[in-house]
Amino acid sequence: MKRMVLFGSAGWIPSHSRETMCVLVELGPNLFVMDAGSGMRRFKSRIGSALLSRHDTISIFLSHYHLDHIIGISYLPLNFTGKRVIIYAPESGLEGERPEQILGRLFDAPLFFPLSGFPCKVEIRAIREGEHRIDGVRVEVRPQSHTVPSVAYRIEDLLYYATDRRPTDELVQHASGVQVLLHDASFDAEDFAGITDPEQLQKELWGHSTAQNAARLAKEAGVGQLGLVHLSPDMKEDEYPALLEKARSIFPDTFLPKEGRWISL
Repeated sequence: MKRMVLFGSAGWIPSHSRETMCVLVELGPNLFVMDAGSGMRRFKSRIGSALLSRHDTISIFLSHYHLDHIIGISYLPLNFTGKRVIIYAPESGLEGERPEQILGRLFDAPLFFPLSGFPCKVEIRAIREGEHRIDGVRVEVRPQSHTVPSVAYRIEDLLYYATDRRPTDELVQHASGVQVLLHDASFDAEDFAGITDPEQLQKELWGHSTAQNAARLAKEAGVGQLGLVHLSPDMKEDEYPALLEKARSIFPDTFLPKEGRWISL
């Protein structure tokens, strides 16, 4: 069985209908979680409970250390008692710090209690750029441009997960031919049509992409489908379909993920 479900697809803060980034990928005996945003709370749902009943080891892959992508680690004591949780975090941390140092600043007194005190076994492993075999699955790690060090993940030829990134063209090579590309679509390019200075545009985008950027890259990479993620919490749910249509005008096989619904891989 190869499938995924989005527990979170929003950027920055949760909205009334979407949580921040958290994508679950179930590949037979393996359960991979891409980012640990507020979507981690959905492990309390029927789907989440069923997944935890089938898997004793859960692998979490962090794209970077912004709070909206790691806050869900603090939810582990609620749902993951007795489980083994392996957190793969980018090796190139802030100012040369190791992942355990960065995460340790947040998950320790007085902000929280230490990971060593969680009722599950938590391991933190630094993951480098390049190709890895993790529990028999090929996982490729690629650096990407954001406001802080950030990485994208390719899982076999099934999924390329690329959130919180500027629309740089190296993705075309790295995501070439993948079945599903989940790509940052934080903004609508039309909202920035009046900005002609590239530096000013990048400042306004805060290290993110537009839906149109994502569609162009998906088309050039020849992916099977494009899913728009890291959606702006400034937009209402009924505004997202218009954003979807603008992306589809460039790459027709674009979809707007529904949180809590399975997608076959």
